[in-house]
Amino acid sequence: MTAKPPETQAPQGDGEGALTQPTAPAASGPDAPPLAVAKEAAAAASGAARPEPSEPAHAGLAASVAAGKGRSSETASTVNMKGSGPVKAAPAPAAGAAAAKPAPAGSPPLLELVGIGQDFPEPDGSTTEVLRDISFRVTKPETICLLGPSGCGKSTVLRMVSGMHDRYVPMPSRGVCRVLGEEVSGPHDKVLTVFQRPTLKAWLSVRDNILLPFKAPLWGEKVPESERGQRVDAMLRAVGLQDAAKLKPRQLSGGMQQRVSLAARLVLRPPILCMDEPFSALDPQTREEMQELCMRVWQISPCLALFVTHDVSEALRIADRIIVLSTRPATVLEELTVPAPKPRPANWLHSPEFRDLEQHIISRIREAASRPGGVVNVDV
Repeated sequence: MTAKPPETQAPQGDGEGALTQPTAPAASGPDAPPLAVAKEAAAAASGAARPEPSEPAHAGLAASVAAGKGRSSETASTVNMKGSGPVKAAPAPAAGAAAAKPAPAGSPPLLELVGIGQDFPEPDGSTTEVLRDISFRVTKPETICLLGPSGCGKSTVLRMVSGMHDRYVPMPSRGVCRVLGEEVSGPHDKVLTVFQRPTLKAWLSVRDNILLPFKAPLWGEKVPESERGQRVDAMLRAVGLQDAAKLKPRQLSGGMQQRVSLAARLVLRPPILCMDEPFSALDPQTREEMQELCMRVWQISPCLALFVTHDVSEALRIADRIIVLSTRPATVLEELTVPAPKPRPANWLHSPEFRDLEQHIISRIREAASRPGGVVNVDV
């Protein structure tokens, strides 16, 4: 798949997950020059407004694995912001709602990785093998969770699928990655990414942040202007922010900001949504609310969600399939299907079946982490 969108640079002062602050009123916001707006829109839609996601060290998973527990011992908290509080989300689909249908016979799979290997150069001229012979395919909209020890290359897989990687480090080193039958060779418009922290424009309202991606030529050309407002309003209702549409990001809690970030991706209706530990910075209660929200929204706007997490319980809560990776060079240890239908009742999350699956996955990760090299803490 050839690179389609124009390269965009993050506005000056953007940091990882930080709210972008305008450097000058004349160059930002609704009255900004068209070129500035286009760059901001492309960055907002693609996630390019922040550095490439890295594979962070997660002591929580290591502690959880070592102790044989299902939940990470690490819990993060968010700072309470103005405007936090309960919001009304879209109603949950009825049990037994129609599952996503596979593509018609003869259609290419949504995503296909075949024999993927990835090497990264070292300062001394040598290379480090991070991925080895990774293969899986997805033929219908569903949620795939990638689990594995810290540093095994889960975020590398996401960057490979989205095509948003270092131009000086070809991806993949071996094998082929295809999206809708086309080989990925650079950034494209079939995949969007939600990162650990929201990437929002601080001077825009919630509604305008969700509307912003349509100002990028790549996506705006595909959606008539008359349809954009309807999509934004529908997405605001879906994520429960219809009453917060006029607020600025600084008036929102961390969970509400992440709702806006999610809505700004899904409003474009991408076939594939990459999610790189999007809820790891949220407190446990908000994290569970976001998990429930995602399952409701994906029923309304189906897509393939490729979800990276270190939380085994989170994976079992939201995933249709779970792919367990080994330490680097990462290989697929196991691919399993979560048997419980969605929406998953609360009692299943405390059932023997859930606990057995949880302990089985943890034992596989613990087995992988006990091999030479253990749990490595590197940015891959």
